[in-house]
Amino acid sequence: MYTLLNVLRRRSFWLKDRLLNNCIATHLHHIQTTQQYPPNNTALTALLQQACSNTAFYAPYINKPLSAFPVITKNTVRNQLSDFKACNFVNKTLKTVKTSGSTGTPLQITHNRKKVQRNTADTLYYARKIQYMVGDRLYYMRHWLDHYKKPAWAYKLQNIVPIEVLDLNDAHIAQRLTQLKNDPSPKIWQGYASAFDMVVRYLDRTKATPIQIPRLKGIITMSESLNPYTKQQLHYYFNVPVVARYSNTEQGIIAQQAPNSNNYNINWSSYYVELLDVDTDTPAAPHTLGRIVITDLYNYATPLIRYDTGDIGTIDYSVNPPVFTHIEGRKTDVIYNTKGALVSAFIIMNTFNYEGILQSQLIQDGKTQYTLKLNVTKAFNQEAAIINCFKGFLGNDAHIHVSYVNEIPVLASGKRKATVNNYMKA
Repeated sequence: MYTLLNVLRRRSFWLKDRLLNNCIATHLHHIQTTQQYPPNNTALTALLQQACSNTAFYAPYINKPLSAFPVITKNTVRNQLSDFKACNFVNKTLKTVKTSGSTGTPLQITHNRKKVQRNTADTLYYARKIQYMVGDRLYYMRHWLDHYKKPAWAYKLQNIVPIEVLDLNDAHIAQRLTQLKNDPSPKIWQGYASAFDMVVRYLDRTKATPIQIPRLKGIITMSESLNPYTKQQLHYYFNVPVVARYSNTEQGIIAQQAPNSNNYNINWSSYYVELLDVDTDTPAAPHTLGRIVITDLYNYATPLIRYDTGDIGTIDYSVNPPVFTHIEGRKTDVIYNTKGALVSAFIIMNTFNYEGILQSQLIQDGKTQYTLKLNVTKAFNQEAAIINCFKGFLGNDAHIHVSYVNEIPVLASGKRKATVNNYMKA
């Protein structure tokens, strides 16, 4: 029965695409055939022309090379959002994407239809690397903020099993593993790297042996750096390909590991990727850590040109096409609740649900002592509510002090920590 349903999902997906002029299929073929370096300049030239002709922010840079464009950050876009919106897409149907990011700095931008189609094709291209086919089941571990949630019928239609990472504990992990073992359908397992850290720690702690999960095709980790030990143990326990994906909400899939390598294959077909010096907007020296700066070649509605992701990494330019050899990602300290149990750093994302919060940072100062730093506007008036929210994760006996600041301090790399644990370092 599950095989028939998968076939129906797959055929329905591609039938719909054919009725829409094979848009996704065409993008998919393009992605498969244009992963070269230097990338084709046609898409980049068209993007720069579109941005300079139709947005206030980029208008001064018309006919200038990419290197003359300013490096922008999430705050740049958020503070001047109207200047980034393309006037020729104002009255068109657009998709809104929202992100709070690991810094807690919210951002909301729009994607035009071609960008949405491109992201879908990118997702299929990289999922196929672990043999995923449209219609296969997706077990998806993430923090399901309200704007990510779907009606139950939509999850069923898309064959998605949502798993809330904030609910992960030993009992919940055991329950999900049983569910996976009892599910005979073709499937992949995707989620935050930190969530898979918790799964591995649970299996290690319970001295588990390798687990046979029928028709599990592979595991994809995302949003955080996957440490080598977790990758090794996931392969040991489940005996399937394990790959780390590098992506963000505002742009899409930027790179992904090959199943047999720790290097990340860069999506040169959809993005122009630069590695800049940590402190200046000049190219990073070879084999050194640098800031990952992305130009999205397909978002015409809200062009993001030379967008500093806030992440650092290294690129090997001695191979063609170049690959990320390391992605540091955002370093966040582990936070524990008042009982000593590990709490996901992604609880900081709950601040996104409160109006008026620009930035946030959670600091653990003692076993039950925490400081919540907030950079807010005058619209914020829910201190008691947010304290109660965090007590739900940290414990009712948590002492949470809210400290209002004008800015969350940045690291030398220009990045901010979402969580800091001064207690465990003491």
